[in-house]
Amino acid sequence: EAPTEPPTEPEPLHGRLIREVQIFDTANAAAWSIREGLHVGDEVFGDRSFQFTAVPDHLTDAEVLSTACNSKKFSTDQAKFTVAEDVTVYLGVDTRLNPPEWLSAWTKTADTLIDNGNPVVTYQVWKRDVKADEAVTIGINANSGTVNYVIAVKPFAAAPGDVDADGQRSVLDVVMLQKWLLAVRNMTDPDAADMNGDSVVDVFDLALLKRALLQQQTQPAEPVTEPATEPVTVPETQPEPATEAPTIVKNAYEPDGFSFSGNVYLVGDSTVCNYDAKTSQSLDRYGWGMKFAEQFNGVTVNNLALSGRSSRSFLTEQNYQTLKNSLSKGDYLFIQFGHNDEKTDESANPGVGSYPGLDWDTLDANGKDAQGRYSFEYLLTAYYIDLAKNKGAVPVLITPVTRRASDGQANFKQHTAYQNAMIALGKQQNVAVIDMTALTTQLYTDLYNAGGQNETQKLHCYKDEAHTTIDNTHLSGAGASKLAQMIARQTKETGLTIGERMK
Repeated sequence: EAPTEPPTEPEPLHGRLIREVQIFDTANAAAWSIREGLHVGDEVFGDRSFQFTAVPDHLTDAEVLSTACNSKKFSTDQAKFTVAEDVTVYLGVDTRLNPPEWLSAWTKTADTLIDNGNPVVTYQVWKRDVKADEAVTIGINANSGTVNYVIAVKPFAAAPGDVDADGQRSVLDVVMLQKWLLAVRNMTDPDAADMNGDSVVDVFDLALLKRALLQQQTQPAEPVTEPATEPVTVPETQPEPATEAPTIVKNAYEPDGFSFSGNVYLVGDSTVCNYDAKTSQSLDRYGWGMKFAEQFNGVTVNNLALSGRSSRSFLTEQNYQTLKNSLSKGDYLFIQFGHNDEKTDESANPGVGSYPGLDWDTLDANGKDAQGRYSFEYLLTAYYIDLAKNKGAVPVLITPVTRRASDGQANFKQHTAYQNAMIALGKQQNVAVIDMTALTTQLYTDLYNAGGQNETQKLHCYKDEAHTTIDNTHLSGAGASKLAQMIARQTKETGLTIGERMK
């Protein structure tokens, strides 16, 4: 019998940033590849069919070295590659795996990736800055009880505020950003202008840049010789974003001895839920729940929200059963319903609507009165708040976010009854309430006063792939990020333990 030929060494892989990839695990090398972009819906490994369900926004344009999941069993280093320019290499590591010794040269970040495998896997993201032509080794995993690594590479990011890309933050950057806002010149590095990380460059970022310069008390290396321009004025009604962390106040919403598990569950509607990669890419549609984990260190978000659901109709979904089976002691449950509860025409929307303000003494065991109307507050209490408390979890109520009117201003009045019901219920049930109806209405008012309907439009996605019609209900990536930041900030101002992990 002829001897078995050893596997031939694969040809090195080459990408835009990733070069000379040598795969030492030759048996599984064919499943390795390089691709552009890291998106929700992408397959995680070359030899598995499961996909990403959550990806940090700043990694979506990264170059990916897709590995073979079976390479996790390889007994030595898996691969080695070089990079074409100064980059940051990101490594997703299965949280069930004890970080191997070779990761000691890497930095653990607050970012996570999540897939839809069985079981679902969460990947902690680590990073390392690498110089051009420097070699990177992907070391051993050797644990069959976990999955393999996820590898992504991005050009090294400039310092926030260095919009002229000269390597330092100075008054010159203020001048360039101010002129860009006045539409009289371009910026060298627009990404560096996004000081608050909400994916929108506006007067908020200008205010933060000015504040950062005052705090570091630096002067430009040379006098600014460009002609003076009309300054961009932040309206008095538009507060500057705070750069200092708010003081944590003591709260009575968490039971004595509460220890946060790191897990957060979200239930709600289309302003909260996850969208597939195609929808997000073609319509720029996101739910704020897709951006929530990015606001914290060491927090895993399980987004169970579903488009079109109310506090009543959500109870019929498999996601509610998942919530009942998964919610545990030490978790948080964030609850935002209202938009669809407002659809009380039973003939047009059967099984959806609920009513705020019904007399509880008239309700049956299902929360329904003699006229067949379901109580909004009863549904929230019996099926969400009590569920969380009985599990040892902490419920948090979030009032409906405002819609956008056709003229660009806040369109919130239809939410008011549900907003007030949640605030009153929070006091009655001793549950924290984040009043996003009020907060988003103020946000839209401030943005409209500063820049008209064009400013509020940035918070919303499109109805069509040609991007000709604005969707005045659903959020853009920038809008979802902004709302996620606002909600995260409120957890800290309310004194919830999760707020201590805010970035």
